[in-house]
Parts: sequence; C-alpha cells; structure tokens
Amino acid sequence: MTVEAHGLGYHYGHKQALKGFDASFGPGVNAVLGPNGAGKTTLLSILAGLKRPHEGAVSFDGSSLRSDSDWSRYRSCLGFLPQEATWTADMTVGSFLAYFAAMRGVGRSERSDAVVGVLEQVGLHAESNRRLGSLSGGQRRRVFLAQAMIHGPSVLVLDEPTAGLDPAARVRFRELVVEVAKQRVVVIATHLLEDAVHLGAHTVVLNEGAVIWQGDTQALGQVLGPKEPGVKSLGSPEELGFLALMENADPPE
Repeated sequence: MTVEAHGLGYHYGHKQALKGFDASFGPGVNAVLGPNGAGKTTLLSILAGLKRPHEGAVSFDGSSLRSDSDWSRYRSCLGFLPQEATWTADMTVGSFLAYFAAMRGVGRSERSDAVVGVLEQVGLHAESNRRLGSLSGGQRRRVFLAQAMIHGPSVLVLDEPTAGLDPAARVRFRELVVEVAKQRVVVIATHLLEDAVHLGAHTVVLNEGAVIWQGDTQALGQVLGPKEPGVKSLGSPEELGFLALMENADPPE
C-alpha cells in the first residue's frame, strides 16, 4: 500500500508552490518537513484530493489517479486533518463524529459503533457528550483526528497535526499518531523537526516547493558527517543536518 507523487507541480499565478516533487509514501508515518512557505500545505491538499496538480501525477497502490472516478475512489480510502480544523463549539463530540460518519458513507446502522470505536482509539471514549468548545486544545485535536479516521481509511493525511499544542499534549498526540499508523499510510506535514524525528520513519525535506533531501529520518543526523572532537553545539545531529540542508539548498529554477 503506497501513495506516490510523480513530478508534481503546482502554481498560484506566477508563483511556483511545487516543482518536480517526487516521493513515495508507504505504511507507517511519513513526514514532510520544511519551513513555513515551503509548499507543504499545497502538497497535502493534492495528496488529500482537494487540489489537482498542474503537472505530474499521484498514484495509489500502483494505479495512477487520472479521472474523476479514480480520485473519488482514492478519497473514499483517505482521511484528512487540515491545519486549521474548526467546528461549531456547541456540537457534542458524538454528534460531530456522527455527522462526519454520514458524510463519509458510513451506514446509519453502523454509525454509533463507528463513533464509539474511533473514540476508543483516540482515548476519548468518556467525552462523547461533551461540547467541542469545552475541550482542551489537545482533546480537540484528537477529535479532529477521529473525524479523519471515522470511516476506517487506509491513508491519513495530517497537516501540521501538533501545531498549537503544549509540550505534554504534543507528546501524547505523537504517541497516538504512531499507534494509528501501524495499520495505514500516514503522511504528516510539519515545520517542527522534533515531530519528524519522533514520528517519521521516512522524511522528505521540502524547501521553496522542491525536494532537497529524503530518506530515513535518523539519517538527517549524518548529513554533516561525524562531529569533530572537541566541537560543541546546542543543536542535535538532526537539527544540524536540517540547518545544513536549508543553508546549502539551491533555489528552484
């Protein structure tokens, strides 16, 4: 089970948001890492089926997505958590998830069990009757993840999933993402290196719409090679490797 991007390009007028993006995302957590404005949200909008690329193609399980029906079948297997996920504060958690279950094609007789099941997965089984506005930031983020999972998708696309969370909530959310990724392809976009290090077995580094590095996340720490004896730094090996990539990246043509 893979989602593959082949030479993706996308532009807003004369601004090139993505250029020649190539990557393959397999089971587990895949991180797309880059600074703000690197093109991450545009990429995830394409992977979530919200935008069509201006150049290149996306394939799912080896089949290229070309027609409207191709994209429709792909979207039925996909869950999406946008960066700015908001909803009516007065809705209860249960009614919020039941609404999305209906939108995602879960049968009426199956919705209640689907809601109970997904709340168990995200650790909020006791919060079904609480209103969204009464939840903490970390709890709301779990509910928004639950709506992406309500129909049992095989692919999850998460845009800046830990943005705005405090350190404790961020750690708990990471643990949840790692757990749900055992059964599916998960692609996250983040500007937080620590998220990529703790979540992503595979990382793609994106800068100004172009891929400047990709590989095993831990290999980021080897970009600079062995540290010279006696040289101290406040950055981790992965942080120093990422900074080196950013400093030496060639701007897209």
